[in-house]
Amino acid sequence: MRRKLVMNIRYLLFCAAFSVVLTSCGLVEFDMNDEAQPVMSMTLDHDTVYVMQGDRFMLKPVFTPDTISNQAVLYVSNDTEVAAVEADSIHAVGTGWTTITAMSVSGRFMATCEVCVMPRWEVSPYSYPDEMFVCARVSIRGKEPDDDTMVAALINDEVRGVGQWLTVGNYRCMVFRILNSGVDEVPDRVEFACYNRKTFRVEYFKQWLIYDGEAHGTPANPIPLTID
Repeated sequence: MRRKLVMNIRYLLFCAAFSVVLTSCGLVEFDMNDEAQPVMSMTLDHDTVYVMQGDRFMLKPVFTPDTISNQAVLYVSNDTEVAAVEADSIHAVGTGWTTITAMSVSGRFMATCEVCVMPRWEVSPYSYPDEMFVCARVSIRGKEPDDDTMVAALINDEVRGVGQWLTVGNYRCMVFRILNSGVDEVPDRVEFACYNRKTFRVEYFKQWLIYDGEAHGTPANPIPLTID
């Protein structure tokens, strides 16, 4: 892993020597005379990204000063089988972890972002013979999650159900069909997590349940799922 990262860094320096860099906008020339407003530092808008396999995302450089004229950046993936840099985005190819390294044209600054590519949050209804239904009122920091947020039920960190919205009067609740192999002598613990496609974050709700094959909550009286 360290050897691959060293090779990628050498590749960055090699590109800099030829004064041409690949960015999300295509080919741009190095600005060798940006002395009037030199770059003091560069970071990325995310230091860790959680993304689902098959999705695409973008990383944005943050410069100091933010008015620097040449904001071109070269991105390189440490493992292209996990995340591959393409013309206008980064493609989450396969599950696992990798590092995206960015190098600025002006000042030759570098920054990194750790990328976790997750399996897609979906489950086949034919994979498990038993099921449990949950109806919940979902709140994240006092607000109902928007349509960019997925909520899933997990057993042993494996997705066993994805929440679906149900409108009840003037509010919505979320219904989960949670699949399992059955009720064991030591029942499984069901946890709930959310994934936001805009912020690339995964968070866990405070509440959890024991898998018992019974229904929990109703549209008229949903159980709470909250993240403070």
